[in-house]
Amino acid sequence: MTKTLFLLNDAAKQIGVKPYQLAYALSISDLPEPVLRLGNKRIFTETDVRNAKQYFANKQQTKKEEHE
Repeated sequence: MTKTLFLLNDAAKQIGVKPYQLAYALSISDLPEPVLRLGNKRIFTETDVRNAKQYFANKQQTKKEEHE
């Protein structure tokens, strides 16, 4: 079985956010750091990307509710 892995920029594209937004969420511990690293670069699994997508979707929903 083949696993798809993503670097930060690729993961951000999959999630639909800018790379700095993903890096910031990781740096303030809103998202757990990916377990995998290669050459001091974060390696995101499909599960990491799915969890980050959910985080940003929830964050966007909360922002919409605040404006209503």
